[in-house]
Amino acid sequence: MGNKKQPEKQSETGNKNGEIRELEKAINTYNNLAVRLRDKLRSSMPAPFRLDPMLNFSVILGESIPVDRHIALEFFNKKFMEITDIKIENQSIVIFFKDEDGKRVIYYIILHDGIETIELWEAYLLSLIAGHIIQPINEERKKMEVFLNELMEMTGEDNE
Repeated sequence: MGNKKQPEKQSETGNKNGEIRELEKAINTYNNLAVRLRDKLRSSMPAPFRLDPMLNFSVILGESIPVDRHIALEFFNKKFMEITDIKIENQSIVIFFKDEDGKRVIYYIILHDGIETIELWEAYLLSLIAGHIIQPINEERKKMEVFLNELMEMTGEDNE
């Protein structure tokens, strides 16, 4: 029988160095992606609309809306957040959150005539709540139309 060569065992140090290089590569790749995401979230975009000062209402959500963990961590330093309530007042959309500890956090998205842009992460928040505030806005509009028609009848003017 011949001498079979035993496979050389890689030294423990060599194996650890390889793992450290793999770890370094994984972290650098993650960090580069995190920088790109952070830059994108903070990029500005044109404000999608302006809020009239007369628009005021609140929406209590029956079911909370979870917020992506990247947004919660980057902008609120929280691991978990969900939207619980929404209020529109003073040309702002006020978003009420509950965090991982059950504490309430409040954020204002201001949308008056002087606001030209919002950040992309704020647009993300608007996309989460849009479906919940369209109907209340339409209801407020109908109330305003009724009141305006009553005023026009009272003054004898035509509401065109």
